[in-house]
Amino acid sequence: MLVFIYEWLWNPGVAGVAARPFERLRSSLEPTLLFLAATAAYVAVRMAVVKGLAHIMTPVPIAVMFLTLPSVLWAYLKLLIWPYPLSIYYETWYVEQPRVLDFLLPSMGLAGAALLLGVWSRQGGEAKAVTFGAAWLVLPILPVLDMQLFPAGETVHDRYLYFSSIGFAILISLAWRKFIPRRPRLRGQPVLPIASVLLLTIVLASATAFQSVYWANELVLYSRAVAVAPNKAVAKDNLAAAALEQGMTDAAIRLFRESLREKPNIWFTWYDLGYSYYKLGRFVEADRCLSRSLELNDAEPDPYFVLGLTRFRMGQPDAAAALIRRAIQIQPRGLRYHLALGIIYKSKGEFARSLEEFRAELANEPEQEDAKKQISEVNSKLTPAAR
Repeated sequence: MLVFIYEWLWNPGVAGVAARPFERLRSSLEPTLLFLAATAAYVAVRMAVVKGLAHIMTPVPIAVMFLTLPSVLWAYLKLLIWPYPLSIYYETWYVEQPRVLDFLLPSMGLAGAALLLGVWSRQGGEAKAVTFGAAWLVLPILPVLDMQLFPAGETVHDRYLYFSSIGFAILISLAWRKFIPRRPRLRGQPVLPIASVLLLTIVLASATAFQSVYWANELVLYSRAVAVAPNKAVAKDNLAAAALEQGMTDAAIRLFRESLREKPNIWFTWYDLGYSYYKLGRFVEADRCLSRSLELNDAEPDPYFVLGLTRFRMGQPDAAAALIRRAIQIQPRGLRYHLALGIIYKSKGEFARSLEEFRAELANEPEQEDAKKQISEVNSKLTPAAR
C-alpha cells in the first residue's frame, strides 16, 4: 500500500493525468505488482501453515473495541512523541463506557492531530511529503488494532510502532525544516537546524542507552514492567516466574498471590504458585494450587506432571502414576515425564515397567544421564530374560 501511495504521489508517469483517474491508477499499480505477488505468496503460505491469517485469542465485543480504540491510538501517539517510560507492558484496559478520560479526551486529541495533518497536507510544496509521512504513520499500525488477536488487556506494545515511527520521523523532519530558522549561518551552514539536530540526537541516544538497561535480564525487565504497570497481573506473573528461576521462591510466591488476588482464574498463575510450593516442599499447598490449575484448564500437561510429583512425595504413588500418564498422553515428549513415571514404578517394585519408561525417556532425550543411570540400576535387579 505504501508503494502504491508513493507512486500515486510522485510517479512521473502520472504527471498531468489527474483528470484521468483510471490511467493514474494503472500507472501507480504497475510498480506495485511485484510486491502484490510477494504478498499473495506470503498469504498463501501462511494460510497453509497456520490455517488462517490470524487467530482470535481474546473475544472482545465490537462495541468494546470501538470504545477502547481512541485510548489505544492515543497511547501509541504519546509513545511516538515522548517514548518514556518504555516497558514490555502498559496500564491499558478495555473501555466499556464512553467516559471522559479514556474515550472523549483521547478522541478529541486524535481528532485534533488528524485535523492538523489534514490542513498541513494541503500546504504548498510539502503536501505530497506530508501525505506520504501520514500514510506511513497510520497504515502500519492498523493490523494490530484488532484487540482480539492479543491476550486479554494487552492492547499496546511499543514494538508495533517500529514502522509507524518512520512516518513520524518524516513528519518531524518536515516540520523541523519548516519552522526552524535557517539563519544565522556559520561557514554557509545554518546554525540552528544543525545545533537542534545535534541536541535531539544526544537526548534520544541518552534516552535509548538509559532505557536499554532494563533488558539486561528477565528479572530487571519484569521489575520494570511492574513499576510501569503495577496493576497488570501478567507483569507480576512474569516477574514472579523470573524470581522463581533465580531461586527467589518466597518473593515469587508473594507475587503470584498478588496476581491471583487481581485475577483469580488464571490457570498458569495457579500452576506457577503450586510449582513454587512444590519446590519448597509445601506439598499440601502445592496440591491445592495445582488442582485448581487443572480445574481451570485440563488441557495442559505440566500441571498434571507436577501434581503427580507432588502426590508421589505425599506417599500416593498410584495417584501420582495416573497423573503423569495423563501428562504423557497430552505431551508424549515432555521433558523428564517418562523418567518420573519410571521412578514411581521402580519405587513400587515394578522394574519391567520402570525400565520401559526409562528407555522411552532416553529415546526422547538421548543424552539424559539420569535415565541411563536408572536403566543401569534396574538392569542389575532384573534377570537377563526380563531385560
